Amino acid sequence: MDLKGTRTEANLRSAFAGETQARSKYDYFAKAAEKEGFQQIAAIFRETADNEEAHAFLWFSQLGALSNTAQNLVNAQKAYELMKIGPRVEDIRSAESSLAAAKANLELLNHEISLGTLKSPDAAIVRSRLLQPGDMAAAAKPVYTLALTSPKWVRVYVNEKDLGNVKPGMTASVVTDTHPNTPIEGMVGYISSVSEFTPKTVETPDLRSSLVYEVRVIVKDPKGDLRLGQPATVKINLNSKGAEIPASTAAAVTQVPDTPPSAAPAAN
Repeated sequence: MDLKGTRTEANLRSAFAGETQARSKYDYFAKAAEKEGFQQIAAIFRETADNEEAHAFLWFSQLGALSNTAQNLVNAQKAYELMKIGPRVEDIRSAESSLAAAKANLELLNHEISLGTLKSPDAAIVRSRLLQPGDMAAAAKPVYTLALTSPKWVRVYVNEKDLGNVKPGMTASVVTDTHPNTPIEGMVGYISSVSEFTPKTVETPDLRSSLVYEVRVIVKDPKGDLRLGQPATVKINLNSKGAEIPASTAAAVTQVPDTPPSAAPAAN
């Protein structure tokens, strides 16, 4: 039976290599046990090593590699010459392919492990936790409610009569009860195109029943003086010229999710 070049031959060679390595491993274990004085355990390791050697001899015989002494010497000489030449090109390519596959599998496993770590898409403040330890989380199921802090803006409301006077890019100043003498610079960045009834939290009674338009004033607050939901007073400089909002700022403003205001006007 000619096994040369078949998958069975490759399997037999792999099995032979595995049994040979196992035999050496148990032989090393036996020597270590004898050195430490565990003679009974060493005997078990020796018996296991002998079994592995018997298995290796079986696979080696099936490969037809065992012959008389003269032929064995010839085979050994051929093996030595091949060893000096080094691995064949196809063997090297096969090993490189196996290495590439192993690396790809490792990257996939690392990616799957990383999916188990919650990561915020941007710098933000945690407002609430929706799931508790032990709850089952899914890919599309929110775990935390986040509030983006950059850019930071203040939500104000303008009535229809004054809407035409407000333009994107106008400068503004924002003050709070905490720091009434320290105005924070801002700029009109968003003007809603849809009217709404003034929220009940707005502290101007004569406007509560009127239709107003939401305006967001982007503020420069590097010290973090403004807090989420904090009431604030906004003054828009109508004499300033409207300017084009930078693309990065405009895009960020439109991406900020709406959150129910706890007070209006309010810092967000």
